Amino acid sequence: MKFLLDMGISPKVSVWLREQGHLVEHIRDIDPRAVFEELVALATKSQAIILTSDRDFGALLAKSKLTNPSVILFRLTPAPASAVIEKLAPVLSSHAELLEKGCFITIALGEPRVRKLPLKS
Repeated sequence: MKFLLDMGISPKVSVWLREQGHLVEHIRDIDPRAVFEELVALATKSQAIILTSDRDFGALLAKSKLTNPSVILFRLTPAPASAVIEKLAPVLSSHAELLEKGCFITIALGEPRVRKLPLKS
């Protein structure tokens, strides 16, 4: 899989994803000031899944009616890399097919919430 990590996601997560065999870019290395539309355009162009902790992503996706790219939103506070990785690993294995098609996954303390794109507002 390919991933585009937003500013709130630790570079340590990039390292872990690469160790798992994934292709990874961090927005920090491309354009740290990129906004939603730019992130989506970059992820769509490279067919990457966005990892973010930006809580506005759900509303912005719903408003845009996009069917891709897939987005994984982390609602963990605090969100150290170890917690993100611990929650992300099972999601990647159990939802790989949906992530390829277009979905929005919210990861918090409980079970992940998975919704197909486009989101309904």
